[in-house]
Amino acid sequence: ALWALLVGLSAAFMCSNLALQFGAARLSTHVAAVLMLSEVLFAAASATMLGAGTITVPLLLGGALIILAGAWATWE
Repeated sequence: ALWALLVGLSAAFMCSNLALQFGAARLSTHVAAVLMLSEVLFAAASATMLGAGTITVPLLLGGALIILAGAWATWE
């Protein structure tokens, strides 16, 4: 059962990665850059939910600055 779970999770990860690459190739560079920066927020939220991290004020400010810098870079 453990091997089946491992193979299933590996296949799901591979499919999601291929879907991301397929979709990102069809987006403009600016939109894809902001989308990739949003992964930082999801990683911090996931780490917090899994108990591997804590959200602090400096972390929130840093995340906000990263997202604002990406949004500012897309300003035309």
